[in-house]
Amino acid sequence: MVKSPLPPGPNVNPTPVACVRAMQVSCETVTKWLTKNSAESENMNWILANTKPCPKCSRPIEKNQGCMHMTCSQCKFEFCWLCQGDWKEHGERTGGFYACNR
Repeated sequence: MVKSPLPPGPNVNPTPVACVRAMQVSCETVTKWLTKNSAESENMNWILANTKPCPKCSRPIEKNQGCMHMTCSQCKFEFCWLCQGDWKEHGERTGGFYACNR
């Protein structure tokens, strides 16, 4: 621990501060880190382009086939994929199970 080199003042805290030393990182480690971050970015792009958030808990939901009736795997909320409305309010009067006219 060392004392701050700045003189005490209204915006300077004269309490001791810890010295931080820079760590050496290999080029291989940096390359792996950049590749991992790029892959995670692509995953997020896919999620944003191909899913909708659950209207109740916001967990990403993917619709890959079938009717518009969705059930969130996290909170179990049942909703319409098209209008995001509660499934209990859907049926023949809203266009049936494969469409929604809301």
